[in-house]
Amino acid sequence: MAPRSSRNAGAPGAAVRAAAAGVVARVLRERVEADDALAAAEHGVAQRDRALLGALVYGTLRWHQRLEWQTARLLSKPLKPSQLELGALLEKARTMRIFGTKMRSVVNQADAAGIREIVAQQFEIARRIIAAGLVPIIEPEVDIHCPEKAQAEGLLKAALLDALERLPAQDLVMLKVTLPERDDLYAELVRHPKVVRVLALSGGYTQEEGNARLRRNHGVVASFSRALVEGLSARQSDTEYDTVLGASIQRIFEASIT
Repeated sequence: MAPRSSRNAGAPGAAVRAAAAGVVARVLRERVEADDALAAAEHGVAQRDRALLGALVYGTLRWHQRLEWQTARLLSKPLKPSQLELGALLEKARTMRIFGTKMRSVVNQADAAGIREIVAQQFEIARRIIAAGLVPIIEPEVDIHCPEKAQAEGLLKAALLDALERLPAQDLVMLKVTLPERDDLYAELVRHPKVVRVLALSGGYTQEEGNARLRRNHGVVASFSRALVEGLSARQSDTEYDTVLGASIQRIFEASIT
């Protein structure tokens, strides 16, 4: 469930971002000079936030024309049959200064050959993402209901280390994995020089169980989805929603810093 747009109203910096968006909208739609629009908006922003406001406004305007041109070029140029959709998406992401993107596979059994194939496929796509100037997030998820989960995770770790060994020294990836049965199983990956971060997906674990496992896996940080939205409901007021979400974020953050 996607949160309503008003949910971010109380977030730190939200007022500055909203003011910056208003200034940019005036410049683009009303053809107002940026300096004039910014000066008018500064009256409603705290003194300490005015530098940030200016940086947001001018940074956005600086890139606006280039992004508009790149987007128009991508949309007007039909893809050749040999071109996969991924190539156009990566090009668009690069022009928009996106950091990285992920691809997800699911491991249901402790099958060595199947796991090696999944990892090989992930790294094949990862190389294309790296070539486009982005950082790939490799996500071979071991299903939490896998009957031989610990064995599957051991096979996965071996396959990942082997694939990393063959990756050029300058190439970097992120790894997103299921919280393992054996604590600190992925410690070698956390320390690996070609790995930016090892992320943990919640994978269907409750937030309590996910946090408990996360604390026991040092250096691994949370990338929770289902566990993050646990307890949220469209029937909640904005205050109730923000309170529940804020408490979840804090608990997950604390579990991530072990």
